[in-house]
Amino acid sequence: MAPEWIRANYTPFVSRLEKEITDIYQQALMACDEYGLTG
Repeated sequence: MAPEWIRANYTPFVSRLEKEITDIYQQALMACDEYGLTG
């Protein structure tokens, strides 16, 4: 379990997770705008 191995496998997973979270967040914001729930 060298740090390089961890980084090589962990980083792509984290990047994908961050992208999915960002997509969900953007969709939630758009839904709130549609229903007038923001602000």
